[in-house]
Amino acid sequence: MPQQMPQQMPQPGGQWSSPPPPAQPGPGTGGGKAKGKGLLPLLIGAGIGLVILAVVFGVLRLTGGDDEPEVGPDGPSAGSSSSGPTDGPTDGTTDGVTEGPDLAFDAINQRYSALGTRVTTGQSDCVEGAALSGQAEAISCTFPRGTLELTTYDTLDELQAARSRAVNTDVGGRYAEGSFGVIFSFDTESTSPTLYWDSEGSLQSGLYKGGSADVEVDELAQVYGSVGSFVDYPSRMSDPDLIDFAQFWLRPNQCERIQTLSPGELEESRCKARRQIVVYVAKMASKKDLIDYRQVRLRDSRRDGLILSPPDWMFGTGAVEGRVADSYADGDRVLRYWDQTACLCYMEAYYPTNDQDALIAWWESPKQ
Repeated sequence: MPQQMPQQMPQPGGQWSSPPPPAQPGPGTGGGKAKGKGLLPLLIGAGIGLVILAVVFGVLRLTGGDDEPEVGPDGPSAGSSSSGPTDGPTDGTTDGVTEGPDLAFDAINQRYSALGTRVTTGQSDCVEGAALSGQAEAISCTFPRGTLELTTYDTLDELQAARSRAVNTDVGGRYAEGSFGVIFSFDTESTSPTLYWDSEGSLQSGLYKGGSADVEVDELAQVYGSVGSFVDYPSRMSDPDLIDFAQFWLRPNQCERIQTLSPGELEESRCKARRQIVVYVAKMASKKDLIDYRQVRLRDSRRDGLILSPPDWMFGTGAVEGRVADSYADGDRVLRYWDQTACLCYMEAYYPTNDQDALIAWWESPKQ
């Protein structure tokens, strides 16, 4: 800081004294002699004043003045100011601003290891995202065809709320549940695909977003497959009840998992059976969803004059498993629909011609 100007130097006796006035020549004395005698006191007074001034100036030089800070061997004493460098904050902040998350790939992989052994695989850059209420951290990464959002939640309730926003039973979904969390992808012709997965143990989730509707969900699945997640992307039939229901007519391990084609479905697979028959196998989320879809197929059967009476099916003389109905699809393709109420599952078999008898024969003896 600028040094202060020294105060006005103190005056001995309260003020500086002026030299005494010259003595006036008295009666009977010469003017010259009288003048000579008057100069000596002036010189003496001036000399004394200079001596006093020198003493005072020397004292000020030694003490530095009343406003100068005292300087000890360790620098300015307490209460003094200094223009030198000072130590910054030591509480994890910079200039009073809290530092963001470590965005190095290795650091992100370590923090989100519960979602995969290398979650940043395929990413070109990661930045801090906007954490919402209930989120402890949000990170956004980019890859050539979209983005990856990584989120850490404060509580399990917050994670489950985020899951309910990302997972649904609309047409175009693919869902699977694992030991550590769930995975769900969504794709339609008119929307950009997404792929969500989470881990309840770590309270974290990942969300891939395609950059446009031109991106295929399989592209997101390919990137996801490289991160080493503990929840596998569903490429095969996964629901155990659905597998048990379908294996009488086909080999479930030869079915290909696809995005759902009807509302209310949890999963759907496309399978190939003998005689060029194509079979779709699906699991519904609720009994209402199954009944709603069943009514559509029964209505189609009545429309096409292929209504079965009674529209029930069973194994031998056992209890009724569910409904069965025949109809036409895409012109001359004959379709057989059947479901199992207890499983909340249904199957549809398409024959490439309108040979209904051939389709029924396969359905009654699929392994022959």
